[in-house]
This record gives sequence, C-alpha cells and structure tokens, in this order.
Amino acid sequence: MKFFKVLLFTVFFTQNIISEAQITGEQTVLQNQTREYSCLNCKSSDAPNVGSPIKRTYWADISGAQILGKDESNGTYISIKWNTIGTFYIKRMFETYSGITGSFRTLTVYVGDPYPDGNSIQGPHYVLLNSTESYTCPTCYDGWSPIQDGYWTAVGGTIQGANNNKNAVSVKWTSLGTKTLKWGTDECGGSYCAFNTKTVYVGQLPSAPSSPIKYNLSCNKADLYSTNTPPSGTTWYWQRSLGTDESNPYSPGVNWVITDRGSGAFYLRAKSNFGWGGHVSLSIYHSTWWHPADMPVAPDVDICERGTVVLTSSSRSDRWYSSSGTYLHTGDTYSPTINSNTTFFVEGVSEHGCFSTSKTQVDVTIKPVILKSLTGGGAVSA
Repeated sequence: MKFFKVLLFTVFFTQNIISEAQITGEQTVLQNQTREYSCLNCKSSDAPNVGSPIKRTYWADISGAQILGKDESNGTYISIKWNTIGTFYIKRMFETYSGITGSFRTLTVYVGDPYPDGNSIQGPHYVLLNSTESYTCPTCYDGWSPIQDGYWTAVGGTIQGANNNKNAVSVKWTSLGTKTLKWGTDECGGSYCAFNTKTVYVGQLPSAPSSPIKYNLSCNKADLYSTNTPPSGTTWYWQRSLGTDESNPYSPGVNWVITDRGSGAFYLRAKSNFGWGGHVSLSIYHSTWWHPADMPVAPDVDICERGTVVLTSSSRSDRWYSSSGTYLHTGDTYSPTINSNTTFFVEGVSEHGCFSTSKTQVDVTIKPVILKSLTGGGAVSA
C-alpha cells in the first residue's frame, strides 16, 4: 500500500511537469522581438476536470507584450511581440460554464535589454554635413549570442562599403538634423530589430559673431566688447591669437579687459558642438594705446635766502605736490614761498590724462652766501 501511494505521487508530479512544458517556443528573447509559440495539448479536452463542463479555452492577455496573432480555439499557436523588458508568462486558460477560470498550460519568457552595455556603438555624436565618420561596435550582439546576419542602417546617412561588419562601419552623413545609426537584424519576426542604436547630430560649423568688436580706451586698459548674443548652441570666445583657447568666454554686456597694451589683433570666435567656426577681429597698435605720461624733468633749486622761488618742469600739464602728497599746482612753472629747505614732487600728465608711472622729486635748499671780510676779520654771511 505504501508503494502504491508513492507511485501515485510520482505519476502526478511527472504529469504536472509535462503539462507545464506543453507550450513550446523561445524563452529568452529581446525587447521588441516577435516570436511564435505552439501548444500540443491546449484544446478544451486537455483542460483539467474541475467538476464543471469546460465552456472555452483561450490565451491570456500579457501585460507588456502585444499579441499579433493566435489560434484561440485549439491553441495551436500564438504570435507575440515582446515590448517590455522583464519576466512574463504565456498562459493557456480555461473557463467553465459555472464561471471557474484558471490556467492549465504556462511558459515563462525572459525578455532582455537589447542594449546590455548601454550605447555600445562608439564614434562621434556631432558630425558635419557631408563628412564621413567611422564607428565601431565591440558589443553588437543580441544579449545572449552574436547576430550572424546583422547589418548597419543609417537614417540620414549613407553606409560606405560593406555594412555587415559589426566591428566597424563608415557613414557619410548627407542631411542635417538628428539622425540614427543602427546595428540590427531581420530575424525579429520578419522585421528589422535594432540591437544597438546611436543618435548622431549632423550640423555645420557656426557662423562668425554677428557684430564687430568694439573697444573703449582708458589710461591703463582697453575694454573690448560686442553688442550681440550668440545663437543657441553656440559660444563665443575672446582670443589673442586665432586658435582653440577657451579661457575667455564671451558674455553679453561684459567687457574683455586688456591691460598689457599689447599690439596686434584680437579675436572673437564662435564654437559649437560641431567645432570652431567663424570669427571677427580688431587690431590695436602700440600707437593707439593711451600710454602713461613721461616722467617730468624738473631740476633741484638752491636759493640764498627765504622767499619766493621759481620752479620749472617739462610740461604745462605737470602736477605739483607737497612732500606729504597734497596737490599744489598744475603747470610747467611753480612759484612757491620758501622759508626752509623744502621737497616737492612733480607728476607728468599725458594728453589723454594718463599719469606718469612715478613722480620726480624736486629739492629746494636754502644756502646762505658766505662773504669774506675786507679788513681781514672773520667771514660774514650776505
């Protein structure tokens, strides 16, 4: 009796495994692939006896998948497009006249990511119109096994040469805009499946800034500026020599200040993701700058006694200061009253109002005259 019970259990368990395996088809697929499945024992007569007559058998809907075709009554096949990544179940269902429902055949399907390594096509994202670019795809496969019949497609471009080498391809991009490069196959239920996709932006080099460079000079600097705003996707850069320097980005309303009084050209150049484009330029020469005034020439003066003294310098625009820095006078002559030895400073001023880099010191010294006595006596001062 014990042997009989064990035998019954074994038979039941085996029968259960067989019933679960009656739906056949590929269990490991990729997102957006289409696959067909068949079932040997999915008719009403194959449904379990649950104490009520079977009204019908049918395929269950699958959330995240699209059923493209099916044999509903006999359950001999079902065609499914797997739209979503995840684990899903294909179920053959029954319904009795008393309203009892359930599944009696089930197949588990694993839907994988067609891009298991992310965007694995390697090559430039931003390309110029009519340029030919090279791309590689070290991981162009279907997620579980290599695609033997895969090939490239380029929306907005033309494949150059053979298109069935997953390791490399050359594309000439022939139209502007957002384009797509794909590696895929026709094995997805008769339609093309892209297992790896790369977005490519096809454009042109940016135009030169739309307004010229202007400048204002002052004594110690030049303020360079422009009056327009770069178009979207373009940045302008100030440059001392035409090249790829990005250390001085342009900002509307903000001047580029030059203080070294260098001679030559200054540039404002455009750049976008597609590369360096046009530029405008401005030349400032050495003679253009407002240079500091020359240091004044003003001699020291010795006087015999206290009183008014006439001091001279080299320019009518020179400014005179006391030893403590107090401004006293402007001109090439200055006549102060002296009561003791006194020091003054003179600062040069150019035609643009630029001061000399340093001041000239002027010393006024009172030196009494010593006269010798005619009678042979001692000396006396005049």
